[in-house]
Amino acid sequence: MKIIFLGTSHGNPEADRFCSSIALCVNGKYYLIDAGAPVCTLLLSRGIDYKDIGGIFVTHNHDDHFFGLIELTRVVNTSKSCEHLRLPVFVPTRRIFANMVSFFYRFKMMHTPDRTVYKKYGKGVIFKNDDLKVTAIPVKHMFHSYAFLIEAEGKRLLFSGDLKAGMPDYPQILFDTHTDLLVLEAAHTYIDTDNVIEKINRSKTDRLIINHINPYRNTPEKLSSAFSKVKKSIDCSTAFDGMEIEL
Repeated sequence: MKIIFLGTSHGNPEADRFCSSIALCVNGKYYLIDAGAPVCTLLLSRGIDYKDIGGIFVTHNHDDHFFGLIELTRVVNTSKSCEHLRLPVFVPTRRIFANMVSFFYRFKMMHTPDRTVYKKYGKGVIFKNDDLKVTAIPVKHMFHSYAFLIEAEGKRLLFSGDLKAGMPDYPQILFDTHTDLLVLEAAHTYIDTDNVIEKINRSKTDRLIINHINPYRNTPEKLSSAFSKVKKSIDCSTAFDGMEIEL
């Protein structure tokens, strides 16, 4: 399984970071965790064809996590090369996305809407095929926000999504069962605090990648300090745009 960090910024694009989006490549198919802008450009820059996307999973309704869907939906629904594509897009609330698409693109006049199928999800297993299983775990960042447990190719990955400041909603499953990788978003919390380090050290995970980094709260110096406090059995690193790892 390949994991590609397309956009790793904390909310606003930076000179060297775009908004949140991660691509998982499993058995030749790509699955997106969030779709911040400009996700179309980022996919093309990595040589990823829209036809090879098997699903998109949006953690919550803040625009830095979904605004790239505006362009992606337009491109997929108007491009001849995508005429046979049926792309499921899993969203925590349907209304905002339906209104967004209707307002900007007037589907009935311009598009073939069945190419992108928006599906509302809630707690529990939201997607499963022969290659991938996705389980949504509620967190408290805002109403209808979720972490995702990904199971594929014998590996277990936890994408935290945005967590509340101080991480009181740090997913319990990280203490209870093993994960090969934890991608922990750090836009709202100082990672080097004792409270956060204690939770990381209790986690049954092999690898930690800090993502969605707020450069004001989590400077390189603070991240280095945090990593020095994490137990040695957990491999720690910081995500950057274009970063690729294999599991």
